[in-house]
Amino acid sequence: MAFDYAPILADAQALVAEFGRPVVFVRLDRSPADAAKPWRSSTDPRAAVDATVAVNIVQVDPRTSDEELGFKAVADGAIDRDVRAYIAAPPAGGQALDTFDEVLDGVERFKIRSVGVLRPATTTLLYIVRCER
Repeated sequence: MAFDYAPILADAQALVAEFGRPVVFVRLDRSPADAAKPWRSSTDPRAAVDATVAVNIVQVDPRTSDEELGFKAVADGAIDRDVRAYIAAPPAGGQALDTFDEVLDGVERFKIRSVGVLRPATTTLLYIVRCER
């Protein structure tokens, strides 16, 4: 008998929506500016946006360890470089947040450094997203 994670996912989305705030996840276009010279990138890679999705997040202290948040991770010594850490529930559209490159938080843009996924079976319940400038 398979466990139904739908009620837990609905609770996670409701709690993050109630206690969080909106940000925009941005996926940059990775297409080369010149198809004949794909090794040359665009002069302004942030100008070409492939996709965006609005997501509610809860910001947490970036010094909080993944273990404290319930994620198993190997420490790489880079936590001191993190500027922001967010917990996000999956967006209603079903986009995978681990495929995005940046977070637009108000007027500030942060590069996504790492994304942890809490995914029992095939249901994604939460993301922990660590960002830096």
